Amino acid sequence: MTNDKAGRRLLLKTVFAGFTFQAYGQLAEAHYPTLPLPLTDKPITLYNIHTKETLCIDTSQPIENVFETLVKVNHFLRDHRQNAAHAMDVNLLYQLGELQTRLNSEATFEIIAGYRTKSTNELLRRGSKNVAKNSYHLQGRALDLRLQGTQIHLLKDAAVSMQAGGVGYYANSNFIHLDTGPVRYWSA
Repeated sequence: MTNDKAGRRLLLKTVFAGFTFQAYGQLAEAHYPTLPLPLTDKPITLYNIHTKETLCIDTSQPIENVFETLVKVNHFLRDHRQNAAHAMDVNLLYQLGELQTRLNSEATFEIIAGYRTKSTNELLRRGSKNVAKNSYHLQGRALDLRLQGTQIHLLKDAAVSMQAGGVGYYANSNFIHLDTGPVRYWSA
């Protein structure tokens, strides 16, 4: 593909993503009309271990900037294998803020996985029995993560104590799975 064609393709993807994220913003506004702000009194910093990108979320921002932030979060938590973004459940951000509060930490969350496309999920399932066929990652409702400077079992305990969704404990791989599905817990 020539650079000109690649440039046009990227432009079309960006325009389409803009429309998608605008629609997502309207959906989020309708679905979450009473989002309490700020999320936490501390910024939330994310580091993607695969893309080496960092994102700092200013949780004290005015409401008119929230949807701009969600667009950045959606891109940051994209499926890095397919370079595909998806609308992430904003309740994940509240869970991260609550984890910081419970652990009295301003450290960076290391993100191992956010959104997954179906093809990425199938690829991972072929390599591990611990990847669910209908994973919440497919819906933008899950994160695999750790918190710098925090022992993984303490992060797991804080996540379980929130009773805000699913928590998977992967001690040997040094991460937890966090989602916004039904409250449940497991270890692998």
